[in-house]
Amino acid sequence: ASPDALVRLLDGWRGGRIVVVGDFMLDRYVYGHADRLSPDAPVPVLSVQRQEYKPGGAANVSLQLRALKCEVECLGVVGADDAAEQLKRHLADAGCGVRGLVTADDRPTTVKHNYVGLAQHRHPQKMFRVDEEVRRPITDKTADRLVKAATRALKGADALCIEDYNKGVLQSAVCKRLIAAAGEAGVPVQVDPAAIDDYAEYAGASCITANRTEAGRARGIEKDG
Repeated sequence: ASPDALVRLLDGWRGGRIVVVGDFMLDRYVYGHADRLSPDAPVPVLSVQRQEYKPGGAANVSLQLRALKCEVECLGVVGADDAAEQLKRHLADAGCGVRGLVTADDRPTTVKHNYVGLAQHRHPQKMFRVDEEVRRPITDKTADRLVKAATRALKGADALCIEDYNKGVLQSAVCKRLIAAAGEAGVPVQVDPAAIDDYAEYAGASCITANRTEAGRARGIEKDG
């Protein structure tokens, strides 16, 4: 397509109502200077200068859809903690619906702590990352609440986006129930799959957007060197 055709396509874009279900996370970035090594271990010392928080995982997808002028309903599981409130605030400020974010008492909100140092105060470099999360499957009670919220949200929706990062929320039984609910509502399902060996739990989806590595693993094909 010509550049003019692309401009016309984008100019005529009309966002629909999208339900995003999956692993909602919060990315924390800690920035500072890394000019010296610790005297008690051969590791750099990060002198913290500032911090920032950004929605990650399914939350980031939700914000991208909002940027495309879509109406977005968020469905997922968060902890009873400050990170959940901060994540909800980011999403709500962007205009996303957050009523479908179910609070679970047995797991924290997934937070990825990224530590970024400036070498000689000039070159930013991620030093390491610390993940605060629980990846075991959600309880049956939490799953029931999530599916119930999805059934409500799917009424009048244009699409269901499943964002699976293999954090224990979208276990096989939950995926099947969500896809079945979307089918009953006549809503197409798009899946961003987890890096898993078997896609049977996504049966009934309209589209699965696996990358090359994910597709190779699901097919049992080793990636070429």
